[in-house]
Amino acid sequence: VRQGQLYVDGDSVEMGGTLFTVCPWWDGPVSRAELEAQLARDALKVRERWVWIHHAPPDQSPVSWAGKRFWGDEFLGGWIRTHRPHMVLSGHIHNAPFLDRGGWMDRIESTWVFNPGRQIGPVPTCISIDLESGAAEWTSFQGPVKQMLGSP
Repeated sequence: VRQGQLYVDGDSVEMGGTLFTVCPWWDGPVSRAELEAQLARDALKVRERWVWIHHAPPDQSPVSWAGKRFWGDEFLGGWIRTHRPHMVLSGHIHNAPFLDRGGWMDRIESTWVFNPGRQIGPVPTCISIDLESGAAEWTSFQGPVKQMLGSP
């Protein structure tokens, strides 16, 4: 599937000063170690910004709240603290943005973490990120919500 501008698990691509790392799903110590090695390699690359695409959000974050417990990746928060990407884009926890203790965005130290969630109907939730103006906007059936990325 690697052709043109299609990037898949394990790929990294630089676009306009931003390095995007596509993190593969890991399901045990071997694949987790492979992802850790990829992050360590990409951490050495020169870039203006670093964005990870990671299936599950970090554990113990509002973006991983599922209503009764957190269902995030237990290692992702540590990798974020070690490598300090600018942003992590995730999903997996569909209802987190719509729950009282949940959310569509979080900040772990200096890293912004996003999860658009999922809503029923023909129009999906969406997060638009404008790196130039430093703003993120989450759109759902509840309407748009904007977050300036320079703000806590």
